[in-house]
Amino acid sequence: MTKPNYFLLFVLLFSVFASEQACGREEEPPCPDAKIYENHNQIDYGPLNLAVIQGWGEVGGYDGSPGVPANGACISLFSETKHEWIKTIVADAEGKFRFESVKPGRYRLIARAPSQCPANIPIVVIKPSKRNKSSSVQLLIHFIVKGLPEGCSYGKLMSK
Repeated sequence: MTKPNYFLLFVLLFSVFASEQACGREEEPPCPDAKIYENHNQIDYGPLNLAVIQGWGEVGGYDGSPGVPANGACISLFSETKHEWIKTIVADAEGKFRFESVKPGRYRLIARAPSQCPANIPIVVIKPSKRNKSSSVQLLIHFIVKGLPEGCSYGKLMSK
């Protein structure tokens, strides 16, 4: 009968323990500030009317030059009156995002991207009708680097 190799047994048990600790560990979410309402940069230009909150974000491009997709930008939806957090989504590799099943009403969209000024965008979700093409209208979020004289990040409607 051979003697068990206690060293190998120890290594095996330690590996299993370490992997379970790593898998069970709560990691930082991709949007750590997602539930924080941001309004210090707010420039109200009136609400933007959308049937579906969808669109894309880009860094730069506000001066007519092409922008770069805001890959990984955090887009949070808040109620208008009490600024209660509703939901957060992360923009994909092309900077695209879409909120599903948002009831008609008034909201605030807070958009954040690393090293960029956050945007606070007033939104009114409207009921789509057969006569208007509001579902083809999308939101473009221009992210502007913090501290630039052009101002802060903002949103505008675009037809796609």
